[in-house]
Amino acid sequence: MNSGVKTMQPSVELCVLLYQQGDFWIAQCIDYDIAAQGTSITKAVEAFQWTFYSHLLLDQRKGRKPLTTVPAAPIQFRRLFDSAIPLGVKSALPEVTEDRSSIREEFRIAA
Repeated sequence: MNSGVKTMQPSVELCVLLYQQGDFWIAQCIDYDIAAQGTSITKAVEAFQWTFYSHLLLDQRKGRKPLTTVPAAPIQFRRLFDSAIPLGVKSALPEVTEDRSSIREEFRIAA
């Protein structure tokens, strides 16, 4: 019997590499080729979250399954992420997908 309540799906884990380029910090998602920048680590993380969230909302508005049109980042970012230093903070974006899955991000800083 369906009570009309949607059940929570497993969370989606995102790997995000943080690295400095000149005066800016870049937040590069490994799973999807989505990046943002800021003048500090905190601002880069915030910009990434807004950018990623915007991708989800745009896909939802267009009736597409989230992120199906976004490829993974180039392999060199995965290699950098694998050897990067964990930031020790995981954040969660609001639920915006119809299946109510939550999205968790793991941030690492390039050594």
